[in-house]
Amino acid sequence: MKLFLYLDRESVVHRLHPVTKLVALPVLFGVAMRLERLETLALLALVVVVVAALGRALDAVAGMASLLLTLLIATTLMWWLFAPQGGLLRDGFQPAALARSAGLGLRLALMVASGIVFLATTRVEDFAHGLRTLGLPYRVAFALTLAFRLVPTFVASGRAVAEAQRARGLDLDHGGLVTRMRRYTPLVVPMFLTSIRRADRLAAALETRGFGSGEKRTDLVEHRFGGRDALAAVLLVGLVAASLWGGELASQPAVQAALGSARAWLEALYAKAASRP
Repeated sequence: MKLFLYLDRESVVHRLHPVTKLVALPVLFGVAMRLERLETLALLALVVVVVAALGRALDAVAGMASLLLTLLIATTLMWWLFAPQGGLLRDGFQPAALARSAGLGLRLALMVASGIVFLATTRVEDFAHGLRTLGLPYRVAFALTLAFRLVPTFVASGRAVAEAQRARGLDLDHGGLVTRMRRYTPLVVPMFLTSIRRADRLAAALETRGFGSGEKRTDLVEHRFGGRDALAAVLLVGLVAASLWGGELASQPAVQAALGSARAWLEALYAKAASRP
């Protein structure tokens, strides 16, 4: 099982400035929270898929497909069954309530998928650099990024302890839920001691490297804003504007007339292509 989501690849999204990606992530979250209709959320899902394709991170999203589908289905069912307005158990079957529940489930899945794309295209060091560029103190940025480093490490340590106990004859795979929970008790002490030992070594390593000495820190890799970041900023502004005023703009007579003309042109083009032998 892969513990780190980052994919060391060459792509447009990988080359973006860390601040650009740090700003883009909450913007996508905000747009997802702003949209309510299932159709508009589906368009946002298409945007996330395009970004993942540009970042060559589609396999990372596909690797989390079971999690995303679980979130989508569970959220949709919970809202559809128990919603205070339009819930199946309260008001019976209503197609509009089902569509709204599916939109809420898709919203949550989109937010998680956006986070997966961000983690797959951003190194931990770049994440810390972006936080410090935004004005966050180095110690706070280091503490936040340390979680990304230590959680997979602790998971790997826990798996190693479990495999060692299995080699000594401890059965962790059979029995009921309560029985297996009791059998996991012998894993607590070695995992706790391993965590303390790792934290002590980390503290010693930070002290030997002058952590918190007060000197201005430098970066091994210099990040500079470029044309790609400017284009990404324009697209983000357009996405926010579309989420805020897209519905009002689409209801204007001129826009409706333009959309009707485009639809008629596409239908005529399709009919002409279908009539050819």
